[in-house]
Amino acid sequence: MFLNRGISVLIYDHRNHGLSGGKNTTFGHYEKYDLKTVSDWLFQKLGYGGKVGIMGESMGAATVLLNSGIDDRISFYIADCPYSSMSDILKHRMRKDFHLHPFPLYYSASLITKIRAGIFLGKYLQLELLKMLKHLYFSFTEKMTIMFHIR
Repeated sequence: MFLNRGISVLIYDHRNHGLSGGKNTTFGHYEKYDLKTVSDWLFQKLGYGGKVGIMGESMGAATVLLNSGIDDRISFYIADCPYSSMSDILKHRMRKDFHLHPFPLYYSASLITKIRAGIFLGKYLQLELLKMLKHLYFSFTEKMTIMFHIR
């Protein structure tokens, strides 16, 4: 979609995905710093006169929203299907897919995540970030996917 319009694209794998290393996925918390490192490299190559936009889908969308709070050099963000609360999604999937009550499994998993990765599962809510954004536009597709166009 971007290449057909003459826009250069840089793609990378999040930690613990694809060819990247890492033992833990933190649903955007540490990944936002990885994204900032990628942006730092890109701005170093482009010079600070270049315009850079970032797009992510699902966890990538959550990551770009989290990144928006730490990197003001980015001209725009496209967040396709971000989640508002990873905690709520996990609890819902436990009930719907596995017919399990979140207590005690979810809370045990959250504690293990805190020990292994340094974060509790329910701590980072993407909706809180929307309060910090200057411009937010919604567009809806046929399937009611929400795309956020930020800044």
